[in-house]
Amino acid sequence: MSSKRLTLREAVVEAIDLEMALDPTVVMLGQDIGAFGGPLQSTEGLWERYGDSRIIETPVAEQGVVALGIGMSLNGLRPIIDLMFADFLPLVANELLQLSANLNYMSNGKARAPFVLRTRGGDGPYRAHPQNMEALLSNVPGLCVVTPGSPAAAKGLMVAAMRSDNPVVYIEPIFLYQGPKEEVRSEQYAIELGKAAIPRVGTDVTLVCYGRTVRLMQLAAAKLEEQGIDCEIVDLQTVTPFDRAAVIKSAEKTRRLVVAHDAWMNCGIGAEIVATVVSEVDLIARPVRLTGPDVPTAYATALRDNSRPTVDNVVNAVTKMLARK
Repeated sequence: MSSKRLTLREAVVEAIDLEMALDPTVVMLGQDIGAFGGPLQSTEGLWERYGDSRIIETPVAEQGVVALGIGMSLNGLRPIIDLMFADFLPLVANELLQLSANLNYMSNGKARAPFVLRTRGGDGPYRAHPQNMEALLSNVPGLCVVTPGSPAAAKGLMVAAMRSDNPVVYIEPIFLYQGPKEEVRSEQYAIELGKAAIPRVGTDVTLVCYGRTVRLMQLAAAKLEEQGIDCEIVDLQTVTPFDRAAVIKSAEKTRRLVVAHDAWMNCGIGAEIVATVVSEVDLIARPVRLTGPDVPTAYATALRDNSRPTVDNVVNAVTKMLARK
């Protein structure tokens, strides 16, 4: 089985490239996705390979573009709608939340909208558009929200998203966009939506994460191992619907829970995870949420460094949790 070392960005582009070669109904539409190569080189090489008929440049009109993509999906195509950054998701709320998400229910299963809304979100080296909007979409039945935490996961999840018969919002973490690289299988493969991964098995504490915080939890777990603390990591992969069974199973084993995400704490994904676990599991320590503060992510470096969870935050939280008797 061959593989290659790819960044998260490269892994997503490869997934799209291979799927477009396999399935002529897959098309892309969005701003600057043609000769320019997409925002942050997110469509690099695709226009040269597939041309204007399948890599479709659009005006700066996000609502219209998403509405067009929904219409295309209702007429036999599988569009990938490229929305430059997740900060712009509120611009297309009506199309996402009231049109596509409800379509299957309103039509009694007779109509489906198989499209992927692909965007980039969260903090990163580019400084602009740093907000995390996934929780805004996660309250709505009918939408699937995906945020990969590694290149290998990014490829498989994008393939599954493109093949899904339901609308999928696919948020690529900007922080991980250009590295670190990891080995990714060369062939096309899918990772089931709605299923978590367990990148590290442990017995002392469950660390739940997605997106950028997957790497964060891995680094923290390595430090905690030096103290004799054995962490289990649950990478949600699909934020909505998240894998409740996997989270509960891990929490039942460790009976301790720490959740980390970059998005705001208030009504965030972490709150739903904690509520789910405490209703099912008799924990021996109070669960901890490590999140961004409930303020917009700042532009200034000094402020931004305090606006997201860190490795030290995780290590300190776990150490204090296990020190309590």
